[in-house]
Amino acid sequence: MINNVYYILKEKPLCSTLIKMPKYRLVYFNARGKAETARILFALAGEEYEDVRLFPDLPWPSQEGKDKWIETKSELGLPFGQVPVLDVDGKRLCQSNVIAKYLAKQFGFAGKGVWEEARAEMISACVYDAFQKGRPCSLEQDPIKKAELLEKFLKDSKEIMDNFRQILEENGGGSGFFVGDGITWADINFAVRIDQIFDRIGENADKFLKDWPKLLALKQRVEKYPKIAEWIEKRPKTTR
Repeated sequence: MINNVYYILKEKPLCSTLIKMPKYRLVYFNARGKAETARILFALAGEEYEDVRLFPDLPWPSQEGKDKWIETKSELGLPFGQVPVLDVDGKRLCQSNVIAKYLAKQFGFAGKGVWEEARAEMISACVYDAFQKGRPCSLEQDPIKKAELLEKFLKDSKEIMDNFRQILEENGGGSGFFVGDGITWADINFAVRIDQIFDRIGENADKFLKDWPKLLALKQRVEKYPKIAEWIEKRPKTTR
C-alpha cells in the first residue's frame, strides 16, 4: 500500500474555483534521490502536490526496502517499472530529468526561449553524468576499496567541474546562475546532486568544491531562496 507522507500546500487564489488546476502526484521512495529536484520545483513555485513516499517505515536504501520494492512494484502500474513517477491528472511521466523539465516549463523555471531551455537541459544532463561517477564509491562497503574509489572519483571529477565553472562564468562572470538572469531547473539540479555527492563522500565533502568556490556559491544561492530554504528545513530527514 502506498502511504502519503508529505504535502506542500499553497494558498489558493480567489479565482481557483473558475480555473481547473492540474492535480499533481509525485511517487518515489522515502529519500531525496532522483525526486528532489521535482520537489524543490514544487516548493519554489508554491504549487500543491501529493508527495507519495513508498515504504516510509523502511530505511532506504536497505535490503528490506529493496526486497519490498521488487515484491510490489508490478502492482503499482508504473511506466517502465521505475520511479520517480509524476502523475498529472491521471497521466504519468517517468525519468527524473523529464519530470523536472516538464515542471520547470509549467512553473517558469526552464529558461527564457529555446536556446536557454536547451542550455538548461544540457547542464542537467551533464549534472547527471557527474552524479553517476560517484555511485561506485557510495555503494562500496570495503573501506580500503571505498577510499580508492573516492580518490578516483575526486580525480575524475576535476574536468567536468571545470566545465561547469566555465559555463557559469560565461554567464555574467559566475556570480549568478548557469542560464539567463534567473534561477532555472539546471541550477536546482546542480545544487541537489552536489548535495547528494556530499552525502556520499562524507567527511571528504569539504574537499570536493574547494577548487571551485563559484560553484559552491551557486549551490548556496539556490539553497538560500526563501521557499527552497523553507522546504529544506521541513522536508523529511533522510540519508539520501
